[in-house]
Amino acid sequence: MNDFLWRIYHRLIQDVGTEHYRFLYDKLTLNHRLTGIVGSRGVGKTTLLLQYIKNHLYADGQAFYFSADNIYFNENTILGFVNELYLTRNIKYFFIDEIHIYKNWQQELKNIYDSFPEVHVVFSGSSSLDLIHGAYDLSRRAKLYYLPGLSFREYLNMKTGSKFQSIVFDDLIQDHFKVSQSLVNTPNILGYFKEYLLSGFYPIVFQNSDSF
Repeated sequence: MNDFLWRIYHRLIQDVGTEHYRFLYDKLTLNHRLTGIVGSRGVGKTTLLLQYIKNHLYADGQAFYFSADNIYFNENTILGFVNELYLTRNIKYFFIDEIHIYKNWQQELKNIYDSFPEVHVVFSGSSSLDLIHGAYDLSRRAKLYYLPGLSFREYLNMKTGSKFQSIVFDDLIQDHFKVSQSLVNTPNILGYFKEYLLSGFYPIVFQNSDSF
C-alpha cells in the first residue's frame, strides 16, 4: 500500500498546475513544526499544499503528501505511517490533507509533534471551530492559517492574468481615486464582477465552469 500512496503522491505533484496561486501561498512557511490550513471544501487547500511541495521540497525528496481519507488509514495509523517513512526514507516534511476525516487525528498529531523533533507537519481540514481546540489542545503548538474563498481581486487576477495587489483599508480611504483609476482601465470589469458574484467564490470554476 505504501507504493500505492507513493504513486498517488508523485502523480498529484506532476499534475498540479502552477499558473495561479492563492494569496496564502506567499505567506505559508515551515517555520513552525505544526501548521494547519483550514477552510471550506473547494477553496484550494489541496492545490496550495501540492504547489508548495512542488516548488520548494519535491526535488530534495524529503517531503510526502497524503490524504487522511485514504482507505489505507482505515486500518493503519498516521503516527505509524509517519514513523515508518521517517525511519526508512528520512522524510521530514509531511503534508496531510483532510485531517478532520481521520478519527484520532488530534492525539496523533500531538504524538508526532512530541516524538519527532525534526519532523514538520502541514495539515489541512475543515473550518469547524473545534479543529484545534479539543481534548488534545494543539493551539499552543500549531500555526493556523484560514483560507477563505476567492476574493474578487484573486478572481480578476486569475481571469485576466492581472497582478492587482491587495489593498489595505487605510489606503482605500486615503487614496480611493488612485485605486479606482488603476481598476477602471480593466476591460469588462463590471462583467467580471457579475460573474464573480454568481460563481467566482471557488477556484474550481476555472477548471470546470459548466458543472459548477
